[in-house]
Amino acid sequence: MKFPLMNRLSLTVKMAVTMLLVVVAVFSIVTWIEISSLREFFINYHKSQLEYDAQEELLRFVQHIRARKNAAKSIILQHNFYTYLDTFEKNTKTDRENVKVIKYDIHSQPPWFPPKSLTRESLHSSYALLIDTSGNVREIYQGIKKPLPESLLHPDELLPRLKNTDNILTYVDGDPYQLIIINFSNSISKSQGILLFAFPLDSKFIRTSQGAIHGNHFVALMNTDNNVIASSNPDIIPNGLTFKSLGEKYLITQKAFFYYGESEIDLKFVSLVPKSNINLITDKMLSEEFEHGIIYGSTFIISSTLVIFVISGRIRKLTREVVDFLKTGFSSEYAVNQSGDEMHTLESSFHHMKKSIIAYQKDIKDNSQEKEKINLALEQEIIDRKQNEEKVKTSLHEKEILLKEIHHRVKNNMQVISSLLNLQSRNIEDSKYAELFNESKNRINSMALVHHKLYQSNDLANIDFGDYIQSLSENLFMFYGMSPQLVTLKVDVKNIILSIDTAIPCGLIINELVSNSLKYAFPEEGKGELLISLKQNKADNENDTMYELSVGDNGIGIPEDFDISKADTLGLQLVVNLTEHQLQGKLEVDRANGTCFHIHFKELSYKKRI
Repeated sequence: MKFPLMNRLSLTVKMAVTMLLVVVAVFSIVTWIEISSLREFFINYHKSQLEYDAQEELLRFVQHIRARKNAAKSIILQHNFYTYLDTFEKNTKTDRENVKVIKYDIHSQPPWFPPKSLTRESLHSSYALLIDTSGNVREIYQGIKKPLPESLLHPDELLPRLKNTDNILTYVDGDPYQLIIINFSNSISKSQGILLFAFPLDSKFIRTSQGAIHGNHFVALMNTDNNVIASSNPDIIPNGLTFKSLGEKYLITQKAFFYYGESEIDLKFVSLVPKSNINLITDKMLSEEFEHGIIYGSTFIISSTLVIFVISGRIRKLTREVVDFLKTGFSSEYAVNQSGDEMHTLESSFHHMKKSIIAYQKDIKDNSQEKEKINLALEQEIIDRKQNEEKVKTSLHEKEILLKEIHHRVKNNMQVISSLLNLQSRNIEDSKYAELFNESKNRINSMALVHHKLYQSNDLANIDFGDYIQSLSENLFMFYGMSPQLVTLKVDVKNIILSIDTAIPCGLIINELVSNSLKYAFPEEGKGELLISLKQNKADNENDTMYELSVGDNGIGIPEDFDISKADTLGLQLVVNLTEHQLQGKLEVDRANGTCFHIHFKELSYKKRI
């Protein structure tokens, strides 16, 4: 179903209104549930807390009853109590029947009464009667304003009921009392007497047993008829109130009173908390929760509104891009209203795009066969290229093997020539010509060594020149029989690779110069040092690399007027010609400390042979 009016509204307005309605509905439901749950929770919590407090209060009440009993019994343990009885017995011995009853109050306590510091006033707020063996009241102490019950002034009927107990809870003239009976005997007549304490179970007794009671918390005693007979605050909870009437205003926890002694009355111990206080605390907590809910809801609405604006802004941007894309990529005549619901605009745009894509799919399907033919042709071309690459790799591998074989055969041929020269030199008696044969043999060996190194290397076009120089020099030292202990060889060549076109002339030059040093620089087994170094320097042209080859010794040197360019020996002529013509370099001679030849040259580039 379509709603034209709804489509005119922007997506932002729709989302904001929807979100607001949802938040209000959810907040209302959650608040109602939370209020019910919290109210029930607080009532149950106060019930459990009141239950715990009632248990503690009942325990304090029972302990207070026992404490009164123990305090009363402590009187007969006092020395002054029996001293007073002995004196009193002597004074009244002559006329026992006419003894007057002595009365005391809180302002004039009996001499046999213990100090307040010993009993913490627990006995001073009571009735105390000193009764002789005949049941006559001899002395009375009244520690409270309430008049002494008549039944206590004439305990004849009461004492037989108390014969078998020393502590009892009972009614005296209709009021509940704790009675403590202590039998004693004096040291004169050994006659028995009775000390009777009576504590009314009233509001003061309850407050004393509980100590400090919170103003909104009450404690009461109820009889079997569920009527209040005493409370911690008689002004608020007077005697006579029923359990039912209290339940209307108070949360009540009732504990049956079990006293481990004698009792003629059944009491119930009750703890009360006003429901108005619980409702006040609950309402306060609910009000705070409601305020928090308002804050959280407002925060959620504000943040959600910001999120809606951000999302709707992205959707508006996406809508404009989709419409522009449709106009430029599919149909320039496509037109749609972009001022309303952006989602409606997107829906219309995608419908139009769907139709256009279906049309393009039809065109693509019509052209698929032609593209398949092109793909097959490309696949065949790729297969052919891979096959050609394999052929090229195979051919290259065969050429590498062939080139290694060539280097190997060249080296073998040169070794054959060197061997022939060596055999021929044995038949020459003239030492001059024999030396020429040996020099030629060394030159051939220096070239053969290059091909030997290339044959052993993985690189068939370049050679590690440092390794080559070390091998060539050691061969020359062995040929001339030069001991390393006499002449020290130092080779300074680090990681320099030369092509075969550069390595062969450099090897011939080193062969000639090292041979001259070994033959002429150290006569009569003189000691010295032979240095061969090759260093790489920068050239003026960044694409070229300059090298400096140095061969020198610290021997006797050559004369100052000796011009190497005009030398008549074949070896030095070879050095000059190889330097200037083949390496196209420059030769310098340093006579400062012995003789050192410096040759500066560039790496020779490969030249196509005709």
